[in-house]
Amino acid sequence: MEANSTRSIKWSSQLAVLPTGQTVPLRGDKIILPPSTLEQLLSASTVTVPSADQPQTSSFDSYNPYSYAAERQARAQLVENRQELPHPLTFRLVNPVSGRVCYAGIREFSTEEGFVGLSPFLRASLGFDDSYAMATPKTLPNSSNASQTPNQPEPKLTIHFEALPKGTYVRLRPLEAGYDPEDWKALLEKHLRENFTTLTNREILTVTSGREEFRFLVDDLRPNDKAVTLVDTDLEVDIEPLNEEQARETLKHRALKAQQAPGTAQGSSPGGLVQIGLEVA
Repeated sequence: MEANSTRSIKWSSQLAVLPTGQTVPLRGDKIILPPSTLEQLLSASTVTVPSADQPQTSSFDSYNPYSYAAERQARAQLVENRQELPHPLTFRLVNPVSGRVCYAGIREFSTEEGFVGLSPFLRASLGFDDSYAMATPKTLPNSSNASQTPNQPEPKLTIHFEALPKGTYVRLRPLEAGYDPEDWKALLEKHLRENFTTLTNREILTVTSGREEFRFLVDDLRPNDKAVTLVDTDLEVDIEPLNEEQARETLKHRALKAQQAPGTAQGSSPGGLVQIGLEVA
């Protein structure tokens, strides 16, 4: 009989934000945290389980070698569960200056202690820029640079561990008119699958295709209206125009595209089979 267990983690920290050039390239909603964070998360992970002094199998008999082996395996599994973290690991990020909030997934635990690495997407969402990274040259004693202003300190970011429910629904609103679902739907699905662990309400997603960019506002999420995780879930995606004017422009774009489709008066020829070796009349 398996022990019923519930896992909860309470963890938060405030770390300095690394400039973009001082972290590995990150995409989507990914962050990098120090190695000590992993140790802290494991220490903070608690599992509610029956006492280890009590039998973990209902048929345990100390004189029965078969039930003794099953009991030993159950206790080993109990110890393993105590050291297991939830998947995926998701975090709530707060810019303490602006108050902006967004959610993120973890890439790895490898930054220098006291620092966090953010993807460009997260930097923009949280309102950070790289102005503080414009380092002035280090001054030498008695040099002409002795009066230069010292480097600005890195901005701080408050990070909380927060488990999120699996997303079931998202409503997106295009930020420009003329989007056709055939142009962006496959790109959007691929972009989310490869780059995002979470979605945060009111954040802006940018999907690039060649020289084109498609931008979408996350306008509604379910079952949690703040944020959801995209891992191991079937997500229903609903696209609605931002306003009536945009809806009219989108309909015009679709109508023009239909008129220029192959086989139409304004489009190219529909094409057909090419038979090699036959004389063309």
